[in-house]
Amino acid sequence: MLKDLGALLHRALDRFKAEAGRRDPEDQIAELLGGMRREMVDARTLVSELKQAAAGARTELAREQQRLADCVRRRDMAAKIADEETTRVAEEFATRHREAVGVLEAKVRAAEAELQLRTREADEMAERYRQADARRFALLAELRRAGAHGRAEREMAGLEDAFDRFAEQIDDQARRRDAAGEVERKLEELKRRAGTKPR
Repeated sequence: MLKDLGALLHRALDRFKAEAGRRDPEDQIAELLGGMRREMVDARTLVSELKQAAAGARTELAREQQRLADCVRRRDMAAKIADEETTRVAEEFATRHREAVGVLEAKVRAAEAELQLRTREADEMAERYRQADARRFALLAELRRAGAHGRAEREMAGLEDAFDRFAEQIDDQARRRDAAGEVERKLEELKRRAGTKPR
């Protein structure tokens, strides 16, 4: 989805540039602001999804920490009654749960860091949109004065750079999601080996 979003943004920008000379300045401004508004909504939706993912990761970490605490408690109880076999088995399970806790702690840190980054980006997009909307009539006057074409080309160059940066961020996020999926698969394997998940 994220990789497709980058391609979609570039196609929208290409269409905008292609039609820039054939349309009225009012339509150009309306489409530019409409595109910015759609990006802003998409960014806010992503932030909402990331909040849910971070909350889910924190919940999963809390569950795994509880499992670790239970294993440690069982191990200590077995050690008090000198049950060496139960002590050994409980320590093996505790070791697996410690590994899972480490993986989940890293997952929570990554989820929270990404949430902070995307929240900041969404706020910046909203601010850029507000500024552009406030300058709507000034931009319209400039487009009319400049004859739309020359001025629009310069504006488009700046927009294209912004779209390229946004597309790179989307690619980075897709790579992070792939890595998070790998972490998730490893965690599932750890749980399966620890016996906390049915085979």
